[in-house]
Amino acid sequence: MADEQEPPVGEAAQESLSLAERLARAYYDWRHDEQRHRENWFEPVEMVLFAVIVGVTLIIAADILVGFASALNQDAWTLVGITTQWAQLPIAIALLGASLLGWYQCSRSCDEFESYLNQGGSDQGDTDDIDQTMTVLLRRLNLTRLALACIVVLGLVTAVAAIATVVWYFHSNMNFAGRTPWYGHVAYVAGGLAVVIPALACTVIAARAWARTSYLLMTDETDAAYEDEPEQPAEPESVS
Repeated sequence: MADEQEPPVGEAAQESLSLAERLARAYYDWRHDEQRHRENWFEPVEMVLFAVIVGVTLIIAADILVGFASALNQDAWTLVGITTQWAQLPIAIALLGASLLGWYQCSRSCDEFESYLNQGGSDQGDTDDIDQTMTVLLRRLNLTRLALACIVVLGLVTAVAAIATVVWYFHSNMNFAGRTPWYGHVAYVAGGLAVVIPALACTVIAARAWARTSYLLMTDETDAAYEDEPEQPAEPESVS
């Protein structure tokens, strides 16, 4: 009689478990898998950043398309005035808030990244846990850098559009300069500056935060390359 093939040890142990033990094991595996894949989730800060970026981008695209559709037979100055009406104070304030939120996320991620770099350099703690945590931090830094780059572009576009709106206003009212009082022009310029100033401020804040992450990542790559460099054998001393 041929010998029956014994089941693997894992399968035999699985068959010896009761229904309650199997359910408990399945629940443990599900929780462990959830914890392992949690690093792929978006954090609330990242969701807010990209929600603001997508929302502002859609508003700009929609207003530009509407402007082109309504000013097909108009001159260039009219087209500029219509397609830049979206550059208002709420857009600039939203971008300014997003840049401050990105600055906070960047500072938190950079501080954690530097602390884990020091921890890894001092050979403290579990190396696998440190590597896993640094992988999550690198992912968070890359997402923050992408959001900051988008905020810089949107801030510059908003500032340019606000300036173009002011220029269009003076060009369109050039023939009616004597009919409009001086304080009317001052009010329009002040309204344009109210958009330009926060738009440029968000650009500066986001650019500085992006530069900090770039310097941190560049330093880490330099240290890693230095550590991986093979040691050169010492040159023999010359015999006099």
